[in-house]
Amino acid sequence: MSASPKPGFPPLQLEEFDARLDAEAARRGIPTLTTPARSEGPRPQPKPDAKKDVVTPPADPTDAAERPAKRRPTRAKTAPKAPEDNQPTPRSRMKSLNVELPDYVWVELKSRAAREMVSVRHVIMRLLKDAGIEIAAADLIEDGRRLR
Repeated sequence: MSASPKPGFPPLQLEEFDARLDAEAARRGIPTLTTPARSEGPRPQPKPDAKKDVVTPPADPTDAAERPAKRRPTRAKTAPKAPEDNQPTPRSRMKSLNVELPDYVWVELKSRAAREMVSVRHVIMRLLKDAGIEIAAADLIEDGRRLR
């Protein structure tokens, strides 16, 4: 019993495959990746530590008087307002809060949410509202999963 050797894989024709791939990419308008040519010039030397080699001249009080002070334009900083159309805030305007709490606080929040059959988010939002933070009624959703 002599076993005939299995034929090997046919050799890959990478040049032909690359050419077909490039032609298809050009037909579809897909840009190609290119590698910038390496210059054979001298390599740039690392810059010395700026703190060691920089000598700061003493301040000249006449210079400050001659130049007008540069001021940044001030913008009125206003907090975003809750939507007035009685619609909940869209998810694109929602912000995530990552907070570390003691385990007993987390258990109490989860227990309270389970007893009231609402989400932990709703419990926290209601507590914030009770603390005096303005929260629109439309954003006090008991369970966001019910709306999906």
